[in-house]
Amino acid sequence: MQAVYISASRIYQRIKPLVPRLLVLTYFLFTIGYFLFPSYHDHYRYYAKAVAIPGILVLGEGLRETRHHLVFKLAILYLLYMLATATWSTPFDLYRFGQMLTIAFYLLTFIAVTQVLRTRFPAGFHHMLRICIAVAAAAAVVSLVVFYQTHSFPSARAEGLGSLTNVNEYANVFGVFALLATGYGLKAERKHARVLYTLAVLCFISFMWFGQSRAAFASLFAALFLLAFIGGKHNKTRVAILTACALVLLIAIFPDLLEKAWTRGAGLRPLIWQAMLVDIRQAPIFGQGLITPMSYIVDGSDFGIGHNAFLQALWQGGVVGMGLLLLLTGSALWYAYRLGKETGNFTILALLVFCVLVMQTGVNSLISRPRDQWMLFWFPLALLISYQTPFRKLSDSVTGSEPETGENTAYSR
Repeated sequence: MQAVYISASRIYQRIKPLVPRLLVLTYFLFTIGYFLFPSYHDHYRYYAKAVAIPGILVLGEGLRETRHHLVFKLAILYLLYMLATATWSTPFDLYRFGQMLTIAFYLLTFIAVTQVLRTRFPAGFHHMLRICIAVAAAAAVVSLVVFYQTHSFPSARAEGLGSLTNVNEYANVFGVFALLATGYGLKAERKHARVLYTLAVLCFISFMWFGQSRAAFASLFAALFLLAFIGGKHNKTRVAILTACALVLLIAIFPDLLEKAWTRGAGLRPLIWQAMLVDIRQAPIFGQGLITPMSYIVDGSDFGIGHNAFLQALWQGGVVGMGLLLLLTGSALWYAYRLGKETGNFTILALLVFCVLVMQTGVNSLISRPRDQWMLFWFPLALLISYQTPFRKLSDSVTGSEPETGENTAYSR
């Protein structure tokens, strides 16, 4: 028995150093999996098998490096409290509760794996994200071409190809990649690289425009203008020109889409929120519970989602749940601002601003299978935490140059 244990231990010691390198590939495929897998169920199963299972081997390392960060502590507190609310959900479903526990664990591995990959392979991590941007831009273009081969152009709302379920989710994910591309473009020294990043951003903006995703489109431009006015003079010029040209070009060529977006009005969301507030008054402090089914009949349709992440947190977790979410997002914004002030790169702050704005109308429960909220919310948080660990070099920013040699410097907490 002891011989078997020794053999297993030796195999483990040989395999363990290879795991992070394997995770670079599986993490990359997961990140672009939104455009590769035919359904989000397949995307979820891929993450469970290819990222979460090998991620267990680096989970301890990742958590040791991130456990002191305030944003990480608040994320854990939020997850634990929302899981606790499942115990007073009506009806209590043990299977559904197990699903939520599993998803929370997967989110934990996602943060830990992001931390390990970014600190162990900073150059490779940046290269991986650049390739992800290229794949996402290609997916946006291909989606538009394929869709309008069978639908009227440009009046029909464009739909994406891949695992997501509606155009707004695609717009949210493309918005994240647009901001990443903008961050890389602002730091690029070569002219051809800046041109390529600009083209990628235009691909993402075009999909949002033809998909008529108003919240994501407006939120992206708000985040881009933030980058323009909070960064240096050089950044202001580049981002302002990019956003102004893209907006003017799209409106000038396709003015009918702007009119359609305006005449659509607020839709049914205000009626859904009004119905939710009635239930919220019944359990205002601790909420209805994470796994309590939500169902509202509005204008003849049954809605099981709140279309507002903060209001959904209030419905599920009460004032305590929404308060924790507000504290988490507020702290993340503050730390991202500090990171930007120190490094001169505000990309993560822009990502979080985009996220908070989109969450007002287009995101529901944050404890969910890999849908748009993973890239929209958990990915920027994971990036932020990883760049503010004691092992982070100040010269290595999210879309900046590779780290220089020298002593590591920790952020003051």
